[in-house]
Amino acid sequence: TYNTYNATFSNTAIGSATTLPNAQPGTYSVVVSHLATAQSRTSGAYATGSAVGAGTLTVSVGSNSMNITVGATDSISTIASAINQSSSNPGVQATIVIGSNGAQLLLTSTKTGVANGFTVTAGSGSSSGLSSLATTLNTAGSNEASDASLSINGIAATGASNAVSGVLDGVTLNLTATGSTTMTVSQDTTAVTG
Repeated sequence: TYNTYNATFSNTAIGSATTLPNAQPGTYSVVVSHLATAQSRTSGAYATGSAVGAGTLTVSVGSNSMNITVGATDSISTIASAINQSSSNPGVQATIVIGSNGAQLLLTSTKTGVANGFTVTAGSGSSSGLSSLATTLNTAGSNEASDASLSINGIAATGASNAVSGVLDGVTLNLTATGSTTMTVSQDTTAVTG
């Protein structure tokens, strides 16, 4: 007999769950207090095409980093392209947003979770303009990386992403909202036996 299991949430707005053959049947109280988020930081506004200043910009995620050489005439658009095209990009997406005050560089981690947050620094000898950009992008704001935070039957757990596995044997929780739900793991009686 090949055992398979179904996992269902009573409140599907909280998310869903998938199972592996090693799941254990039972009913669990799941409370999601926080979803995992990706870090996002924004530069100040620049006139479109204006030069930032020369130097080296280093963007790091954990122990991985990339160095972007910035020329004297490079704009934040040039810097964004260099970040996105770097073969050593550690997991950061750069976007230019044209707001009412001018162009702004938006950096966002490509993965959620605290471990995937980034830092930005300017190398020694960089211009004051590039150093100022690095300081702004390295200053914590309202969109910092966070881990998913939940409890299962009162036992606290966290996950770097909203697909939380390894907390309950054979079950992956796919979280979409905060709140509480009952999760039922039951044997799939429609499974093929042989």
